[in-house]
Amino acid sequence: MPDSEPVVALWSGGKDAMWMLETMYDDACVSVSALLTTVVEGTETVTTHGTPLGLIRRQADRLDLPLHVMRVPPAPSNDTYEAALERALAPVQSQGITTVAAGDLHLDEIRSYRENLFRRLNMSVRFPIWGTDPEKVSQHLLKDGMQAIVVSVDTSQLDGSYAGRRYDRGFLDDLGDTVDACGENGEFHTFVSHSTSFESPIPVRVAEVHGTGRMRYARLEAIHRAEEGRGTT
Repeated sequence: MPDSEPVVALWSGGKDAMWMLETMYDDACVSVSALLTTVVEGTETVTTHGTPLGLIRRQADRLDLPLHVMRVPPAPSNDTYEAALERALAPVQSQGITTVAAGDLHLDEIRSYRENLFRRLNMSVRFPIWGTDPEKVSQHLLKDGMQAIVVSVDTSQLDGSYAGRRYDRGFLDDLGDTVDACGENGEFHTFVSHSTSFESPIPVRVAEVHGTGRMRYARLEAIHRAEEGRGTT
């Protein structure tokens, strides 16, 4: 059997990223070697998600994977984003990793953009969960016991009151048929606090829901061990 291909996974900390990771764990042809997450300079929160970098580091620890961090200014131009990505990938490439994995499901324009971008950066890109039905993804994740919280909502597509809710059957039922079950169109984003791939859960709570513009965010904070009896995700 040929050696497995080392891959760096684009990592947001959300449910689609987790499904992508678990899919690759089941693929003998690839080996997940590292995670790469993008945060906003100054706030140190994941772009569009608002998840604190500290919680992403906890996920990486639970997965026993090295985490590479890429920093961009708020609302970066494509040129700024791509230059930052090239810098962030340089250490990965120096280790002989030439393939990136992305957790996109079905947006052709996003896939084309990534393919062209990574080609320019002399890397290939895999889409391990491409074409999977969003409802199937959501059902699989919930059946496997994944726990996640909705950390951001685009209020032009979904009511802001959904920010801070658990990503569970009740949440999906309330979405109805007009919103993608995985938020693939940017309707919402999540943070996974527990997965079968984690060594242990990451206890978190919603400290506040904030945001006055288009986006509404649920600010998460870790629950310290002495506080865990007061409620976790």
